[in-house]
Amino acid sequence: MRIKTNLESRVNALRMDGKTYGQIAEEIGITKEEVRRLVFKRPNAGAKKKAAESTFPDITPSFLAEYKRRIKIGQKVTVKNHLFEVERGGNGAIRKKVWIKAKVVAKYPHIVQLNTGHAVTYQELISYDRYGKTQEEE
Repeated sequence: MRIKTNLESRVNALRMDGKTYGQIAEEIGITKEEVRRLVFKRPNAGAKKKAAESTFPDITPSFLAEYKRRIKIGQKVTVKNHLFEVERGGNGAIRKKVWIKAKVVAKYPHIVQLNTGHAVTYQELISYDRYGKTQEEE
């Protein structure tokens, strides 16, 4: 774990106060490029950009209604299990969710019951279809 220097702390505090890179550089006496390197970078800073570049439509009520209509009893789906599988590797134990194959046994207004005993929402099924594994990957 990296420890922040006093300069990094000052730069981040000034940035949180709403000052621009130019104002911070002038106040501390360093260049704008150095300020940019010192500013705290959020790990998910690119999430909005990724979402904007997404080719998937938003989950609107009409899209959700169409998806509910297309899901049929007996249809095969692949979902993430809520339990974890532990793998032992060079870096120690790694916990990850397990993908399971299941069939739809019942449909309700907000959830789908699977033959494995799991119940998932329609929104979860949509996200698994979009970003998760598909039947062809297995």
